[in-house]
Amino acid sequence: MLGLSNVASASLIIQLATAVAAGATGAAAYKGYRATGSPTFLRLFGSFLFLALGLLIEAISPTISDTVLSAALMIVGSALEAAGYFLLALSHFFTVRSDISALGTMLLVPATSVSALNSINLMERVISLYLLLYISAETVIFLFQNRSALTLVSVSGLLLITMGVLLDLFVSSTAGFSFIFDAVRLAGFVVLLSPATILLRHRPGDS
Repeated sequence: MLGLSNVASASLIIQLATAVAAGATGAAAYKGYRATGSPTFLRLFGSFLFLALGLLIEAISPTISDTVLSAALMIVGSALEAAGYFLLALSHFFTVRSDISALGTMLLVPATSVSALNSINLMERVISLYLLLYISAETVIFLFQNRSALTLVSVSGLLLITMGVLLDLFVSSTAGFSFIFDAVRLAGFVVLLSPATILLRHRPGDS
């Protein structure tokens, strides 16, 4: 049985690696934007930049000794992550579908207590989950329409990220298995990195 300190260390390493993977995907998208001027690459860059920053802040926030500051940092990280998923959903709206029925909005209420901060953090994580479910569904639809190998890889990565977020939200991590959920999400970001680099190499132009 892994000790709590070992689990915390493993979770921190995995979360940092996830932030790096998201950042690498954003860097690849930025190179694509610089090379082609594609607004799609620009939106992907913004999305994964927010994701990388949010994941990084979420990773380091538990190491802060001050409880309120740690919870506040987790709020910031979760908000940035949700913003990243929202930009990714917008990118799907512009590149995959020509119409959308509704876009959700998020209202953040000022709060100072730890319980209130935790509630806001939970709300932001649920919003992230719904956005991920939307993005995954749209990508699956696009896969059935186009049957592209790159889209299949993207679907696999998105489903892994969604599964990691879903498990982290609804499965108790008191048994010390939270790092497994983080590892599933890390695998999703690593999988998403490959189509981004392939697109950068093989798509010199994109409207």
